[in-house]
Amino acid sequence: MTKIDNKWKDFLLKSGVPLEFEIKKTLKGLGFDSYSEFSYLRPDEQNIVNEFSYDIDSSLQIDDHLFELMVECKYRDESTNWIFIPEEYNKSDRGAGTMSFLNTNDYFYKKEFPDFYKLINFDTVAPLCSKGIELNSSGQNPKTITQAISQLCYGMIDKVIEGMKQQLDESKDTEHLVFHHIPIIITTANLYRLKNEVTISEIKNAENLNSIATCEYVLLLEPKISIELEKYSFQKLELFIDNYGFDKLNSSLNEKKKIHNWTFRDHQKMISNDFPEGILVIQHEPDNKGLNALTKILYEIARPSKQYEVLNKLIKDWEETVKNTENK
Repeated sequence: MTKIDNKWKDFLLKSGVPLEFEIKKTLKGLGFDSYSEFSYLRPDEQNIVNEFSYDIDSSLQIDDHLFELMVECKYRDESTNWIFIPEEYNKSDRGAGTMSFLNTNDYFYKKEFPDFYKLINFDTVAPLCSKGIELNSSGQNPKTITQAISQLCYGMIDKVIEGMKQQLDESKDTEHLVFHHIPIIITTANLYRLKNEVTISEIKNAENLNSIATCEYVLLLEPKISIELEKYSFQKLELFIDNYGFDKLNSSLNEKKKIHNWTFRDHQKMISNDFPEGILVIQHEPDNKGLNALTKILYEIARPSKQYEVLNKLIKDWEETVKNTENK
């Protein structure tokens, strides 16, 4: 009997194409519009301008909120583990919060932006982490995670500027939108987050990963903003300023963005230093638990339950009282 060669299955799966196809179908079922690849130009390590991209560009509009998923897919066999260093919310190097994955862009939004998401606590959905490493049957692969992060980080500023242009375009029905740029790495690898107090000694004596780390299906990763990335984003925003004019951009800023007499130059520095604030890492599973949970969160942000509406009204009333007191 002729032995059937099944290597083609491995080659097909490792290409990542089936994973991208399946994720696009999942997103469509959740109401997202999705497109293959988002491309952008940037210099490589030899300072030669090349085209880079991430795998899936997907969006979901809920009222005035446009949630844009920037998805990088990484297929790995079932024995591959991704292990991340744990961090604490608001105590990490960059002070990431529970909603740092949103990367909200309301700089030229024409209405008052309701900060409902600041009132919602989603701590348990995505534990915070930072640097990660891939372990597979061949050993460790230090590049996979960092390359995925890099693709999304460098693609972020193009998405931010694209959103700003739509907010400024009076000829389209987009100036009323708040953009949320959500970078995501979706992988078939197992996700682990080291326990907070784990030591080198405990790792040496551990019989398996479960004794030193917790297995997760979604994590919020706080990426490091390199000097190169900061410079790249700043220069992209400089071209944006040159094209539109500083005075126009400054006068068009959302009123909340003018606090402390900030100009668009101040926001240019802040965006270059801060974006992206967080990246979601989701394990791809048959039940799509991670993407389902995220979609529910997005709806809660755009259409908060009654308790948050009441709380927000109380905050607004208090702010108005303070404002009136200051004006007397």
